[in-house]
Amino acid sequence: MLCSKLDWFEVLKWKLESIGKKPRHGSDLFVRHFEGVDGKKDYILWLGHASFYIRIKGKGILLDPVFGDIPFHRRLIPMPCDTGALDVDLILISHGHFDHLDTASLKLFDAPVIAPKGLGRYIKNKDVTELEWEEEHSFEDIKITSLWAKHWHQRGLFDKNRALWCSFLIEDIFFAGDSAYSTHFKRIGAGYDVKTALLPIGAYEPRKIMRENHLNPDEAYRAFLDLEASMFIPYHYGTFILSDEPVEEPLMRIEEIARRDGRIRILSPGSALIFQDSAVGRVGDESFH
Repeated sequence: MLCSKLDWFEVLKWKLESIGKKPRHGSDLFVRHFEGVDGKKDYILWLGHASFYIRIKGKGILLDPVFGDIPFHRRLIPMPCDTGALDVDLILISHGHFDHLDTASLKLFDAPVIAPKGLGRYIKNKDVTELEWEEEHSFEDIKITSLWAKHWHQRGLFDKNRALWCSFLIEDIFFAGDSAYSTHFKRIGAGYDVKTALLPIGAYEPRKIMRENHLNPDEAYRAFLDLEASMFIPYHYGTFILSDEPVEEPLMRIEEIARRDGRIRILSPGSALIFQDSAVGRVGDESFH
């Protein structure tokens, strides 16, 4: 199983050393207010951290919605739009960590949920479909596949890995959830048609702990190459301070890589990438509102 190996002594030591320390940096990401786009277009809207809204085949799909503070971590940037403006038909949850599964945010929407096996116990008053890795589910005429991720589950003291974690393939849009780097990216690239790759780039220091949990920008780019995708949209940075690297560093590092590879599209929270001709997965035009 692609389960992260954690040295809990090192994790405890890191947490104890962090007590009383104030964040050294604040987020200077420019947040754009999103007012919507032509409803006939397919687009991807980044809402900060790992939260995306995807409009595809006339349906609205919300990924890992977290719209406020989470336990022990304050949200650094405001939501770029009113949640009531999002027409949500389906919600996907990649795993159970609080920065990806926020029950308060889920209550804002009357929509079914797709989640990894075992996660439904944490999602109350919702129609939840649980998927194993490699399991497919059709929503209307949209194919959603649960795929691998190298990560782990825990929300309480006694539930470690009692639920699965996953990435998702939504038609040809790949959403990695949370993952460390491993061979599964190459396996997905070889076995599935990925056009657009949404990949996390933040929360990677101290490296001896976080390398088993999260990608850094260079690893995310390597994963993008493994996936053989046409476009890479980074996320999981600038919204919460979850680790030791300066909050602006992941963006600076991915901007440096993007100068060498034009297939990387960096969105600001509240900016949408609109696909040409409403063709999912095709190169899009970035539109700000």
